Amino acid sequence: MSNTDLARLLKSDEIQKVLKAPKKLVHRHKRRLNPLKNVRQMIKLNPYAEVTKRRALLAAEKRKMERAVEAAKRRGIELPASDPAVKYLKVDANRAKQVKAANVIKKKQKAEKVAARKTKKAAKVAKKQKK
Repeated sequence: MSNTDLARLLKSDEIQKVLKAPKKLVHRHKRRLNPLKNVRQMIKLNPYAEVTKRRALLAAEKRKMERAVEAAKRRGIELPASDPAVKYLKVDANRAKQVKAANVIKKKQKAEKVAARKTKKAAKVAKKQKK
């Protein structure tokens, strides 16, 4: 080796041409979250999980209110109409009644659509037979 200056040798054009280019990209590790503990991650995997979680919370709330009313009954205490448990159960009963009425209306509308389709189909068949 004629030149002992190693830094200068490494910086020379002849050596730099042969070497690979330095990797400038930094790949960061993305933290994987547990969907059983992280709600947002669970919703990304299963959007319906939000609905089931909400229904579970509402069911728990309903059971809590029913227990409060039942405990008052067992003790012989009549809860006032302003009590949250009584209000909740009244609203829930009214909501169930409204849903039932809406379902009846939907069934009627569906039956009407089916009947309209049948009459339309029958008219087409009759028209084809006349020709």
